[in-house]
Amino acid sequence: MSLDEMIKNNELQKVAPSIENAQSKIAKAIRFFNSAKAAYKTFLSGNKEIDISQLYVNIYEAGRIGCEALLALHGYKIRTGASHHSICIEGAKQLINTEEFKSEFEKMQRIKKNRNKIEYDTATISESSLNQAIKDIELILLHLQQEVQKLTKQENLL
Repeated sequence: MSLDEMIKNNELQKVAPSIENAQSKIAKAIRFFNSAKAAYKTFLSGNKEIDISQLYVNIYEAGRIGCEALLALHGYKIRTGASHHSICIEGAKQLINTEEFKSEFEKMQRIKKNRNKIEYDTATISESSLNQAIKDIELILLHLQQEVQKLTKQENLL
């Protein structure tokens, strides 16, 4: 679905582009990611009291907030409602619009589905699924951060 279709469907709103909002959101996304990744390392070192399903949710949230940063930079805001997370991911995918990262955003949509199962169906996540999500979201965040940096000259945070 194109950005114009998302606006027409009242899923996205066109707003003034905000470098400040984009920088704040990408920094928040990277803090979320780094915090969850550090907790995962603690889990791997033997602290099995850490809930890896919650870490999975936090890793996903980092990616979603990164997508919001890109949208803010280009003057888009997600309208709240059903499927707003999917719209956020799809909007960022449309803005980057490269074959190289198309599959990465599709992976993020799958991560979102697993996150929903954790949040709403009390599912659990395996260690290997969390490890893969960390790799996938890290790649997405690096690319999103590069996009934000191109337009704002922000330093590398990840």
